[in-house]
Amino acid sequence: MSNKIKEFLKEINNGKIRGSRKIIADALGINETAISKWSKGRTQPSKENISKMAKIFKKSQSELEEIFSSNIFIKDEDIYLILEENKKLKKELEIRDDLIKLLKDKIKVFENKK
Repeated sequence: MSNKIKEFLKEINNGKIRGSRKIIADALGINETAISKWSKGRTQPSKENISKMAKIFKKSQSELEEIFSSNIFIKDEDIYLILEENKKLKKELEIRDDLIKLLKDKIKVFENKK
């Protein structure tokens, strides 16, 4: 997620910009899930919502458009593929660690026979 979006949402969540996600969602006529998706980079607010937020937070619409357009979006399918690849790599590391332990144990047995 863009650092600018993180900072903007951090300002909202820390009270620097008064309000919470619920209050913002209510003001925009959307649910909190939409705001969560924006902050995670899964979706982007509509121009209408950007315009409403600009008024609420007293920021320029172009500034908010820049913040949200700089976000990198990751599709759910991509996240799934990344998680699956991560599982495979984790399993491979476990196997490698098991093999290393087995070899160390065999070396100790061999050294003790000397």
